[in-house]
Amino acid sequence: LFKHASLLVHATVCDICRVTKQYMDIMDAWRTAILCLFSISSLACSESLEDGTICIEDSWVLLQTSALLTSHEHGDSIQSAASRTLANRSQTHFPDVLGGIKDGIKSAVEAVGDAAKSAAEAVGNAVKQEAGDVVTSAMKSVGHELEIAALRPLLGDWMVDNFELPGSQTDRNKKVVLFFAAMLLAAGLGVVVDAWREQKRSTRPSFTTLAVLIASYSFLIPGLISPLVSFVVGAQVLGLKLALTNVNGVHGVISESAFGLISLLLDTGGMLGAFLLILCALVVPGLKIFLLLWAELWRNSTDVVQVQMSRKFIFFVQLISKWASPDMFAYILLLFLFRHIDGSAGDLIVVRGVLGAGFTSFSIFCVGSTLATLAVQAPELPEEAARADHTPPMAVRGVGLERLHLATIALFICFCGFFFLGVHMPCMELHLNTSLLPSVAQPFLGQLHLEDKVHAEVTFISASKALGSYVMDGELNDMVALIMLLAFAIVLPLLDMCLLCWISVLMSASPANVEAAWSVTCIAKWLKHVGMLDVAVMGVIVVTSAGAAYKEQGVAFSLLPGVWILFAAEVVHYLTYYLVHDAVMWQVKHGSSS
Repeated sequence: LFKHASLLVHATVCDICRVTKQYMDIMDAWRTAILCLFSISSLACSESLEDGTICIEDSWVLLQTSALLTSHEHGDSIQSAASRTLANRSQTHFPDVLGGIKDGIKSAVEAVGDAAKSAAEAVGNAVKQEAGDVVTSAMKSVGHELEIAALRPLLGDWMVDNFELPGSQTDRNKKVVLFFAAMLLAAGLGVVVDAWREQKRSTRPSFTTLAVLIASYSFLIPGLISPLVSFVVGAQVLGLKLALTNVNGVHGVISESAFGLISLLLDTGGMLGAFLLILCALVVPGLKIFLLLWAELWRNSTDVVQVQMSRKFIFFVQLISKWASPDMFAYILLLFLFRHIDGSAGDLIVVRGVLGAGFTSFSIFCVGSTLATLAVQAPELPEEAARADHTPPMAVRGVGLERLHLATIALFICFCGFFFLGVHMPCMELHLNTSLLPSVAQPFLGQLHLEDKVHAEVTFISASKALGSYVMDGELNDMVALIMLLAFAIVLPLLDMCLLCWISVLMSASPANVEAAWSVTCIAKWLKHVGMLDVAVMGVIVVTSAGAAYKEQGVAFSLLPGVWILFAAEVVHYLTYYLVHDAVMWQVKHGSSS
């Protein structure tokens, strides 16, 4: 109230200043008019006007009056002109001119008076109107404040001051740059040590491999405890900001870490989701290190069985390495859902979402540790042990090498059908749990159809396109998400299937080009273990299995058919890979074409 009263006083003072200035302008006009009229009088005196008579003294009085009413400079000029005129003529006759001058002065005075009166009335009306607007605005503001004060006890903690997410884009970008710089530094040191220290030919891991593996595991702890994603869903109604998401009953921003999600699932009964997350985020990383250390202990053993176990351990680690972070891909899709709703629901619904430092940390750990384990070579078996098993694989027994390319091409066509259909079909949806809205506001909020506005579906293709536009905003986490989704989950699996078809053609040739097929198989093996479409599908299933937990926080996630179509595509991918891979391995070992 004090603020609005001050504004009213300030506006009134400004209007008074404007009125004063207008009166000063009027007086200037008055003086100028008199100056002009008496200048005409002086000019008339100097001409040969013979009509009428005017007393010299009267003329002198009039001229002096005009000098007083004008500025000092103009007064001096008029007095000097009058002196010259009176010196030349002692008496002049022009009653008609004098009468015209008097009438002109009278008309000018009346016009100036009317103008001053009109200006005063206009200014008065303006002051009244502006003062009324200020008072009305002040009353509206005070009424709004009273309305908010009255609704606050009813809405409780639902009302928030803003929907801002923790941290800033600059801080998040600095962490991303720091993480990647640390990873590149570790890899560079490994390369320098390998170049400086000449190693004898050995299957043991290089220093570069060890440096990348150790650096990758240094990002595991930050990835587990730092926020993977932060989001808030809110509504703006009648100037009120209502947070629709909550954490343990406190409405506001949800910041989810891996440990936090596991705890949430355990507290809300999501045992399946908690089990899968513990298995992927905790058990798999620990098991990889344990098996790699065990394999290195038995690498150079004289016991053939221990060497075979060492090989199996390394192959198993390479197989499970990428499964450490399936939930990363689910949070990438969630980012699209949040921003899509925020951009399509208008000003009524506000949905904010960003990926946190935990997302980048876990992504670096997953990709770095997977590449490092793939670089670990398995120990070589003695020749007699390598040829001990003469049982042909299914590709040779059931299909035959000469028809391998036909079976592989048929599987490739089947994969493409599932794959392209799956990436264009919705695989996940988000909607609002309106049952948690405050009871006092449900009748009103129900008329706004919030459940329809806070609802969106996502496909892999739509998320990839959206991430491409998000990158232009300068968020480096979005760039990491784009690489993870587009490159690792979409492009690499498709490229791997193309290579498998090429390998099958090489193997079905007569004679079989085993050497070229083996070289391409090594590349296909890397693509198979780095391609993460299967991990992405599992991640969506894991996060949506936490639907009950998130539903209590105000939002709910659901699976859509696109996930199962992509799951079928990966089943075909696995079948094709092991069909071709086993055929090549058997051909390399035994040199048989039948």
